[in-house]
Order: sequence, then structure tokens, then C-alpha cells
Amino acid sequence: MQTLPIKISDTTLRDGEQQAGLFFPYEMKQEFAHLIAQTGVSEIEIMPCVCDDETKLVKTLVAQGLKHQIVAATPIKKDFIDIAKDCDLSQIVLFKGLSDRLLFLRDREISQMKEFQGKTIDDHIPDHIINRIRQNAIDEIVNHLRYATQGAGLRVKFAIEDASRADFDFLVECLRTFSPYVEDCYLSDTVGVLSPEKSYIWVNDLLQSTTGVNLGVHYI
Repeated sequence: MQTLPIKISDTTLRDGEQQAGLFFPYEMKQEFAHLIAQTGVSEIEIMPCVCDDETKLVKTLVAQGLKHQIVAATPIKKDFIDIAKDCDLSQIVLFKGLSDRLLFLRDREISQMKEFQGKTIDDHIPDHIINRIRQNAIDEIVNHLRYATQGAGLRVKFAIEDASRADFDFLVECLRTFSPYVEDCYLSDTVGVLSPEKSYIWVNDLLQSTTGVNLGVHYI
């Protein structure tokens, strides 16, 4: 029977602290990081750009020998990429939502147009506007992928928020476009629309439609 190599990226120190009312003290995070590393996971995600304490934590863990397991979760912004680089990390996970719903809500150009203020993707948005926000996203992401890989010399993975609600053909276009710059692409079912059966069909279809792209799935 054919077997596939599996890499596990642990997000306890990032997603694990996003639950309301949950907070890990600094010393506890240090301890957690070392315990998680001992389990043999491939990666431990932390977001150094979120605050000074997180930056300090990452630098401390790097100094304690976890450099090659720590991955900086990094929003699409060059300053945040620089913070990860300044922590002496070698790899980051850039992330952005690519469903039309999130793209429309977050597109800076469209949000400044009076006729679209207060609207959502459900308000009969013209196709040419959808195509524009999609292209804006691709241009922005590629710009930051080039900056991270060629400018900062970092290894990059890319996490796609709300991937399960993204247009399939657009998602395939993104995977093909980003593949020269990234080692892996992580697919997120952000609002939980997938069943196990749908997940199998969706991921299989993506694998059949792309080549040279390592896919991962993000579970919360």
C-alpha cells in the first residue's frame, strides 16, 4: 500500500490562545514550546509580530535551539516579514483569506468606492469587480512572496484562510501562481463547511488540477 509522508505543524501557541478568556503566561509558553518540540512535530507556529512579548519569546526559543522548528505566522505586510527575519528565523507562514466574501470585505480599493460601502458579496456584485479583487489579491500576495523569499531570504509557506469557500478555479490559479515561491500551501476550512467526504473530494480535485504544489490542511 502506498504511503505518503506527513508533516505536522502545531499551532497551539497561536490558535490555541485565540479562544476567549484563554491566555498562556510567558514562562508557560516557553515550557509548552519545548514540550511540543519533544513530540517530534515538524513545525511550531508562533506569531512574533503580534506584540513585543511574542517577539521576545521567539528570540528566546531560537537561542534555546528551536530555530529550525519555529515558524512565524505572518500577515501580508512587509514590516511583519522583517520582524520574523529579525528574530533570526528561517521560515514563515504568510496567510490571507481568498474566498470572494473575505476578499470583497478586505479589499482596500473597493472599500473606498462609495457604491460598495456597507455591501457584502451577497449584494449582486458585478463580475468585473469580483475579478478585480481577485487580481488585487494575487498581485499583493506575489509581491510579498517575492519580498520574503528574494529580499529577506526566508523559506515560505502560504496559508489560505477560508479556502473551502473560495472559488475553485480561482483557488487553482492561486496555487499555480504561488508555487514557485512557497514550499507548502495550507488549506483552511475556516468556518467549517466541509464534511470528511467533501474534504476528500475537494483536496483530490485540487491535487488533480495542480502540479508541484505541496498541500496541507489546517484543522482548528
